[in-house]
Amino acid sequence: MIDELRARAMEFAGIVRRRLPRALEGTDPEDVHKLRVASRRLRESLRILDRLAPDKGLRRWQRTVRRITREAGSVRELDVALWFLRSSQSPLPGAVRGAARKAVEPALLVRLDRVRRRFRRALTPSPLRGFRLPAGKGPTRPSKNWDSILARLMVEERFRQARRRYGRIRGSGDVRRMHRFRISVKKLRYTVELLSPYLPLVWRDRLDRIKKLQSVLGGLHDDFVTAGMLRKAVRGMEREKSNAVSRANRAIRAHDSARYAALRRLRLPWHHVRKG
Repeated sequence: MIDELRARAMEFAGIVRRRLPRALEGTDPEDVHKLRVASRRLRESLRILDRLAPDKGLRRWQRTVRRITREAGSVRELDVALWFLRSSQSPLPGAVRGAARKAVEPALLVRLDRVRRRFRRALTPSPLRGFRLPAGKGPTRPSKNWDSILARLMVEERFRQARRRYGRIRGSGDVRRMHRFRISVKKLRYTVELLSPYLPLVWRDRLDRIKKLQSVLGGLHDDFVTAGMLRKAVRGMEREKSNAVSRANRAIRAHDSARYAALRRLRLPWHHVRKG
């Protein structure tokens, strides 16, 4: 299992290296998104390798990769907020979107320019220069079944964390709790994907449900972040602009009701995700 995970980690590191220059150019917001996804997968593969064969070097690279994810996240959130104001596929009605865009787009663009400059400074030169994995293969396993046992234990650990956080959001509109639950579901997904060859089939079947749940939670997070950025951008502005943003945020909240309904529909499958 360790050899396969090392190969996946090197694959993800290669993707991060290739994506980073494009993301730093800032020509396409999708490049930043893909960089974040690859960096998260790389970090999860390093975490699992460190669990199987603990190594200080692996933990150092995990911190480095986390920095890439965090810096890219600041850019991504502003890109999403601007998408809400610009795209015809945005949940905002056309007139509401146009008024809000006129009110706050200049302020968001100034902030995006500042965040992008920080992004470039933080990740130039590439933090993954000299990336390599420890040469050791870890302890010898008593049997091939041992890999399956370890994989299942690690996935169940991630699942228990997600289930605890799910319990904390029920009946609560706490944005931070929802965010923590979203992150735990994302980590559960990546762990299942990485360890899929060693897991019972039932876990591979559950992966589709986990992806759907992650998608709904990601949409809610984008809504929360965008609404917050619009409120922050309009502070101190005249009443007309403030009213335009208020209408936009009401439209976002109305759209959230559909997302919460989708989340409720996913509760039953979520409860059925038991130990296989």
